[in-house]
Amino acid sequence: MPAKLDPHHGLAASQGLSTRKGRIRPNRHVGLQSATDCWLDQPVSPNDDAGPADTGPLDTPPTEAAPEEAVPSAAGVAPVGASRRTRRPWPLIVVLAVAGVAAVAGGGAAIAVELNRSPSASQVRAAGQKELAERWRLMDAGEIFPARIESTEKTGGVATRVAVRVGIAPAASCAEGFDRKLANVLVAHGCRTVLRATYVDAGGTLATTLGIAVMPDTGRASAAEGDFGTRLGGDAVRERYGVRALAFAGTVVRDFDDSGRQDFWFGSNGTPYLFFRSSGWTTGRGGRVRPILADTFAFADTALNRVTQGFAVTDEPCDRKGVRC
Repeated sequence: MPAKLDPHHGLAASQGLSTRKGRIRPNRHVGLQSATDCWLDQPVSPNDDAGPADTGPLDTPPTEAAPEEAVPSAAGVAPVGASRRTRRPWPLIVVLAVAGVAAVAGGGAAIAVELNRSPSASQVRAAGQKELAERWRLMDAGEIFPARIESTEKTGGVATRVAVRVGIAPAASCAEGFDRKLANVLVAHGCRTVLRATYVDAGGTLATTLGIAVMPDTGRASAAEGDFGTRLGGDAVRERYGVRALAFAGTVVRDFDDSGRQDFWFGSNGTPYLFFRSSGWTTGRGGRVRPILADTFAFADTALNRVTQGFAVTDEPCDRKGVRC
């Protein structure tokens, strides 16, 4: 499968501030499929380029049988093996030939119908489920975390909420990307990896790190969400546990670390992904600030909502990147 945001590849991009470019070259499609199937492009191992071993020609030209030698015979007596000339049953041959042509034509029509038949609803649904589970690999880093995110509501033609991306981190383990107690819950439910990026508001004074936990499937994502309250207590995942802050040297978020996080949030959308944000000021405030005025980190909610939408279920999976229907 084409791979984007692979845990073994760096993913980085920036808005002229910092980071490495994060596109991972897609792999090639492998294998032949029925025209009624839907499938994802699959990765190719280097060895797959090699053809099968040369075992010689598959078809060997047939050798001609030696003609039988004529057997001498007495005058007026036919040689052994000779037969009298007989009339060919032409009407029967014509009937069989016509029947053969009809059978070939019928078979060709059946093949044409099969090749042109659209995929069934169940095949399209299966393709959509596979694509959604692998979307984090199929999308480019910049598609997952856009360079600039604005709210759709505008005042006087000016966006009221703007989030500007500072940088994207390489994919990391869930144990590394989240606070320990939260990570324990996620890992217990099979968390595969975490994708992170940091944004700032239009003024560059507020920062937020967004995190996407990639789970094995929708069921385990839902089970992990259910365990947040049970194992961490109340709204702890929205008050003191979350995705770890991501700083980038030489940028306005160079000092943004875990101690500077002031506001936490997470959400889900019924997919194999869970979405988190941890927000604070780009400069230290000497500990937690309370109370925090409403909408202080509204730009962070705008950014998180936009990233979440990128992993929504689609009604047209055949139109998604990497899907063949």
